[in-house]
Order: sequence, then C-alpha cells, then structure tokens
Amino acid sequence: MYRSSMFNGVFYFKRALSYFSTMFKYLLLTITSLAPIGSFAQSQDSVNLAQQMYVAYYGRAGDPEGVNFWAAQFDESNNLDAVLSNFGNSQEYSDNFASLNHEELVTGLFQQMYNRSPDAEGLAFYVARLESGAATLASIAKQIADGSQDNDGLSLDNKIAVANSFTSRVESEGISYASADITSVRTLLAAVTSSASSVDTVLAEVLAWVSQSSTASDSNVIMTTNFGSIEIELFPEQAPITVANFLAYIEAEFYDELIFHRVIRGFMIQGGGFDIAGSQRSTFAPIALEANKGLSNVRGTIAMARTNVPDSATSQFFINHVDNLFLDATGSDDGYAVFGRVVSGMDVVDTIANLPTIALGIFADLPAEPVTIESVVLASGSSNTPLAKAGPDQSVNTFQAVYLNASESSESDEGALSYSWTSLAQPSGSSALLYSRTSANPYFTPDVAGDYVFELIVNDGTENRSTDRIVISVSDLVF
Repeated sequence: MYRSSMFNGVFYFKRALSYFSTMFKYLLLTITSLAPIGSFAQSQDSVNLAQQMYVAYYGRAGDPEGVNFWAAQFDESNNLDAVLSNFGNSQEYSDNFASLNHEELVTGLFQQMYNRSPDAEGLAFYVARLESGAATLASIAKQIADGSQDNDGLSLDNKIAVANSFTSRVESEGISYASADITSVRTLLAAVTSSASSVDTVLAEVLAWVSQSSTASDSNVIMTTNFGSIEIELFPEQAPITVANFLAYIEAEFYDELIFHRVIRGFMIQGGGFDIAGSQRSTFAPIALEANKGLSNVRGTIAMARTNVPDSATSQFFINHVDNLFLDATGSDDGYAVFGRVVSGMDVVDTIANLPTIALGIFADLPAEPVTIESVVLASGSSNTPLAKAGPDQSVNTFQAVYLNASESSESDEGALSYSWTSLAQPSGSSALLYSRTSANPYFTPDVAGDYVFELIVNDGTENRSTDRIVISVSDLVF
C-alpha cells in the first residue's frame, strides 16, 4: 500500500507560445475541479521530473509518496545517474518488465510517452546503449523525454499534466492507490495524446476514477494452466456483453483442457478455441464488439480475439504481453475489445510468452511445449489481499542501531505473512547492511548521514502481496 504525503499538483508547461491557450485551458480545468492542497517541500521542477519518470518508465501516474520521495532525491543529490538507477530498482519493474528484451523495453518507453514506436535508427541506438551497459533503462527514459519535440513533446507534457492531476486528487482526497490500480491508471494515460480533446476527456475520467484496491470485485476469475495460475479481474461495467459471454463459457466449463495455440513474445498469448489435438470446439453465437469503451490494450489486459468482421468474437481471447495500443479502436479501425486485466500471475503470462514456438498445420506460432488451460473458475468473493505496513519514518543518528518493524502488517484470509525487505536507496559512501531481511524486524546500523529508504513486501503464501516504504533520516552523531 502507499502512504500519503503532501503533493503540489501545479502543472508545469514548457512548450511554445503557439500552444499557450490550449495549455491554459487544461490548467484552468484542473484548478477548478481539484481543491488546492498543501505546499510541496521540493522544487516544482523536481516534482515534474519525478512525474515524468513515472510516465516514461512505468506508463502511469506516480503515487503521492513516490513523487514526494523521488522529487526530494532529485533536489538533494548531485549524482543524477545514481538516482535514476535507484528509480529503476523496484518490484514493479521486476513484475512487469524484467522478462522483456531490450527492444521491447525501449519500444515500451516510446509507447508510454508518445503512443508510438521508435524509428529503426533510434531503436538501434538505445538498444546498443543498453546492451553495452553505457546507460540504464531509466537514464534512457530521461534522455528520450528530454529530446521530445513537436507532437511528441506536447503528448508527453499532456501526460505529465494529467498524471499530476491524478496524483493531486489521490493526495487531497486520501484515495487508496495500490498495485491493483496500476493497470487502470496506465489505461488512462495511454488515452492521452497531443490533442486537446484527449486531455479534456481523460481529466474528466480522472475526476470519476475509483480505486480498484478499495472495492472488492465479484467477477474475478482464476485461470489455471499447466504453467501456473492467472487471476483476471473482469470489467462488467465497461464491457457487459463481452464479460457475460466470457462467464457463460466459464459456467459451461468450455475452456477446460483447451490450449494457448498462438504465442508471440512481445505481442500476446491467445487461447480458448482449440484442444491439444488441434480440434476446434463448437461455440456460442458471436457477440457485438465493445472496443470503444475507454479500455486500452495495455500490457496485462485480456481482450477478445475475432476475425476481420467486427462482431465475430466467440470464445477465443488473448492476453497482451506488452502495450499494444494499435489494437485499440480508432476512427478508422474497429479495434479489439478489452474486458479485463491480469491482477496476479503476470509472471505466468511472461513464461508462456517466452516459450519456443513451432509452425504446425494451421498454427503458425504454436508453443513447442503445450500450454493447457486446466480450468477457469470464479475467484472467491472474500478479500485475500494482505496489507503491508513498514512503520512510521524515523530520525536517528549515525552508528545507532535501527530496527524496522512490520508487525502492524495485516494478514489476508489465506494465511500467515512472509516478509521481504529491500534497500531502495542509501547515502553515497555508506556500507551499511540490512540484516534479517526476511523477518518482521530487520535491523541495520547507519554509518553515513542521509536518507536510507527501504521497501517492505509482505506475502501470504499465495501470489497475493502488498508493499510499503519507510525512510530513515540519519544525522551525524555529535560527540
């Protein structure tokens, strides 16, 4: 879970005066729709840089605590590369991007900032820097953002503006913003382009946004495969026809013992139509397309497969391995209907997507090792999410033993918690080590003044987990 801290939601726009009137409208709309909140301790430039990194690197708005923390790091550090390197060291990165290759990672940065793929020359240049170790992905994200021009620059500024508006609302209204919400927030930002109308539309959606982490879903489903389980949250409000169709197939146990027959790394994994012998099952009648419903084909979402005929989807579905915004509905393209998102088991999706494939009969991208859907069932309606609490921030002196305390973390219905602590940042020159990292009460002795930041991850023995951060501010001991 994320803890709130003060955030100043003032927008910073830097584009040419030809865009001034449009930008002023966005600023005015945000000011009038969100109550102003307390002043922010760090400079506005650092706030904007922190938000820019969340948009570019993760494709989402930063949580208030995260923006607060990284803005402070940017203000106080004289080594920007080190701060950027630390920014990229997170569980969120490991969960969502660690399995992607360098081309997919760089392409993702361009998609998240500009809604487009890089040109071949730019892609080759940044991939080479990654492969050689000359730059980290986070430093490349900043380099790309700093070079934004024309519509690309306006698109990025618009995304940062909307992200600031979102973070400001989360902060001022005390709204929960946790890992379960990330996909929906990424979908919001994916809809922001260089156009004025896209900003108007998404700002309205920001004001109506409801945290998924604070509302239990009655329509989550568990898809069990021979490679592991995938939990999927369905979106019955946005895609009622598609969700009802999917649930009807589940009730009929249609998907049991079918396979994922089309697997393309860096694109998607598709299943729900054929058994292991390659035989296609008889389906229900095709359904109407629900592609233009405010949902986007971002990484981790599930959508219906279909033929070239818009209203032709039946049982087959696909899970997006990366952001595939070109599959969204546009004025000239009917698009593909998103109707849910993976909330647990994205590592299983990655494993399947990375399997070697073969061409066999009508199948061009068939996994060489069969991927079987053993069952798809409704998940339990009870809340199964643990709550991590790393304790309050502390102020101590150097060479004073510091004990962290996660004992206030709450268990889920699934069982006892396990703990894992990670050091996110510590002052330059420090050699302090955190001991007992897998206990509720690890400890360390700070040897250099500055801020030590730790992340707590709690797990209940299943794939359910929660995170929290703590900052230990250390001053020099005066004798």
